Amino acid sequence: MTLILSAATVCALAMSAGCCAFASKDPCAGLRESNQSLETQNKILSDQVQARDARIAGLQSTINEQNDKIVQLTTQLGSRPAVVVAPAPAPEPAGEVLTGPTGFEGTGEVSRQAGAVTVAIPSDLLFDSGKATLKAAGSLGRIAEVIRAQYAGKRIRVRGHTDSDPIRRSGWKDNWDLGFNRARAVALKLIELGVPASSIEMDSLADTQPLGRGKAHDRRVEIQVVLQE
Repeated sequence: MTLILSAATVCALAMSAGCCAFASKDPCAGLRESNQSLETQNKILSDQVQARDARIAGLQSTINEQNDKIVQLTTQLGSRPAVVVAPAPAPEPAGEVLTGPTGFEGTGEVSRQAGAVTVAIPSDLLFDSGKATLKAAGSLGRIAEVIRAQYAGKRIRVRGHTDSDPIRRSGWKDNWDLGFNRARAVALKLIELGVPASSIEMDSLADTQPLGRGKAHDRRVEIQVVLQE
C-alpha cells in the first residue's frame, strides 16, 4: 500500500526530529552572542564619535583663539602711530668733530656724529626676550636728567633696533613692530622722567642697521640728541 504524507506532516516530523536532536542546546544562544557582538561594536563606534567630537571642539577652540589674536593685532595696528623711518645720520664731515664730555658717559655706548650725540642701550638690559615692557629703567633716569640739564629744547630721537631673528612666538607682527614698541616704551619713560613729550620722536629701524658685533649688540634702543638741524 502506498503511503502518502502531506507537506505539513513532513515538516512537522522534521521539526520534531530537530527538536529532539537539539533539545539539550539553548536555541537563543546564537542570538545572544550576536547581540553582544553588536553592542560591543556600538560602544566602539560611540567612543570613536566622542573622540572625534572632542578633536573638533579642540580645533574650534584653537580657531577662536587665533581669530581673537587677529582682531587684537588689527586693533593695535589701526590705533598705533605710523612708523616713521628716519634716514641714518649723515657721515661726519672731515674736520667737524664734537669734542668734550657729552654728559651721557656711563649710561650706555656713546657715539658722536656731526650735529648729534647718540646713546645706545642694549635691549637685554631693558626688556625680557621678545617683550616691549620695561623690566628696569636702568640708566634712563640719568639720561633724562642730562637731557633736561644740558640739552633742553633739543630734539630727541628714540629708535628701536632688533636682531635679524624672525618673530615666531612673541606675538609681534614683525621686527619693525617689536622695535617700534620698544622705542615707544623708552620714550614714554623719558616723558615720565621729565623730558618734554613735544621734543621726542620715536621710530623703528628693525634689523636694518646691524653693528656686526653679534646679535646682542644689534638689539638696542638708541637715544639721539639732535644738536644741529
